[in-house]
Amino acid sequence: MQAAGVLALIFVGIAVAMGFMIVTENRRQQASFLQRLKKSWGKKPGRTMSAEEFASVGALARAGMESDRFTVDDITWHDLGMDDIFRLLDAAVSSPGDEVLYDWLRHPLFSGKELDERDRLITFFGDREAERTRVQRALGGVGRMRRLSYYDYISRLKEAEEVRLAPFAAAGLLSLASLVLLFVQPVIGILLLMAALGLNVSLYLKARDGIYLYLSGFKCVLRLLSGASAVEKLDIPELSDYTAALREESGKLAAMRRGAFLVTTTGQMGGMGEAVLEYLKMFFHPDIFKFNQMLRVFRNEEEACVEILSILGTLDAACAAASFRAYLPCWCRAEYTMEGEKAGVEAEGMIHPLLSDPVPNDFSVRGGVLITGSNASGKSTFLKNTAICQILAQSVGTVPAGRWRTGYYRVMTSMALTDDLAGGDSYFVVEIKSLKRILDAATDGRGPVLGVVDEVLRGTNTIERVAASSRILQSLGESGSFILAATHDIELSYILEGIFANYHFAEEIKGDDVSFNYKLTEGRSMTRNAIRLLGIAGYPEEIVAGAREDAAHFEAAGEWRRADGSRI
Repeated sequence: MQAAGVLALIFVGIAVAMGFMIVTENRRQQASFLQRLKKSWGKKPGRTMSAEEFASVGALARAGMESDRFTVDDITWHDLGMDDIFRLLDAAVSSPGDEVLYDWLRHPLFSGKELDERDRLITFFGDREAERTRVQRALGGVGRMRRLSYYDYISRLKEAEEVRLAPFAAAGLLSLASLVLLFVQPVIGILLLMAALGLNVSLYLKARDGIYLYLSGFKCVLRLLSGASAVEKLDIPELSDYTAALREESGKLAAMRRGAFLVTTTGQMGGMGEAVLEYLKMFFHPDIFKFNQMLRVFRNEEEACVEILSILGTLDAACAAASFRAYLPCWCRAEYTMEGEKAGVEAEGMIHPLLSDPVPNDFSVRGGVLITGSNASGKSTFLKNTAICQILAQSVGTVPAGRWRTGYYRVMTSMALTDDLAGGDSYFVVEIKSLKRILDAATDGRGPVLGVVDEVLRGTNTIERVAASSRILQSLGESGSFILAATHDIELSYILEGIFANYHFAEEIKGDDVSFNYKLTEGRSMTRNAIRLLGIAGYPEEIVAGAREDAAHFEAAGEWRRADGSRI
């Protein structure tokens, strides 16, 4: 008896010690998490994603592209470097936060009511650190899965099929019968037990391989339910609409949670309890029966899973957007006061959020705007920055500028194009297709477009380029949309006068030094520094002088000369 008492005390002591270690480790992890939150607030996020993870984070947004919502298309997204903009904003602490934030950028809003609510949430988290921290702690428990996003893992559940249960029920009964026979007919019981063991293990491993792919999906759903429960318990009045929705949607999935550990506990973590559970599952298959039941619940309430993901992701994305506001040296909310006016933008102090030392720009431009200037003067950066700011205005309600007066625009660009080798299209064909999609959108009657075009039709010869460009730009300029186009063809600034306002970026050359102020200035560019830059770059004087002479002859006579100096 004394020995038994000592053993009991030892087991109790071990249990207490293990419990203390678990509690201590949980507290340490929570403290570390809170410290990271505090240090990262208002800073550039340092998280990195693998290529597979980054591709997967857009799964929720891609699903939304099938709806009628306007989508920032792949050409525009690539032209503007929106992957880098997303990374700059992505201070989320969970996969749902990553996914919803990406979806926001890919699907700008066109409703003041929706933008106002999103802004209210972002402002609340920016102003209320204590509440924000509590929400982030709850969302931190949702976390992320390896490789894929939550939406991707959950979507895979739609491919799952229920396991045929009859063989497992029979095999389980055989196991039970063999255990009973051990006490009645031990020899027969042992033989039957060995046969039952072989049959059960064979059936179990085969079924386990079939359902293993879908276990991560169920883990995601269960984490979402736990996260929803944690947010509900915070009882923050300003989030009452969100917690009420979480409570309603979670209730639809309550049956899935009961006994879910049978499916999601795999035994890979070790421990006596999990080992015993694994043997019970091999003999009696409760996890297989539970898998079928969870799958049926999911099929009936799939929308509830996605809605919980969306709500939790919205809270997390709003926290990330609030941190982005704290990171920016200046920002403002857009003023949507151009409804019914000629489409355009009025800006004060616009800066590019990705530049470490940006030059602010003030401008007021409407309708068609043609921008000229030399290479590296800032044309392309200005075009991209204007489009990025408009997307940020309609997604996170945060513009890196002192003031931004605008309308609701569908942002579309044609800038950084390349040959389509897989499709067999040359650069020029890719370019005219890209421009056509902007022209179609600008004239479809669904509202104005902010169209950005860099170097119109650069993929063809000068004569046809100027002729075709002028007609395409004229159509765009007369469509009622807001069109920004950059060009080196100064002829276009004269041809389109009255339809497109002329602006330029200038450079200043002093000796062998070239400097740019990166300021948008009214009027067309009147500088002719390209040939002069050849000399600064070290080209032989005969090349520089010859080019200057040929250019002067063309301007005077309106014709080019052959290399030997004769007339063409």
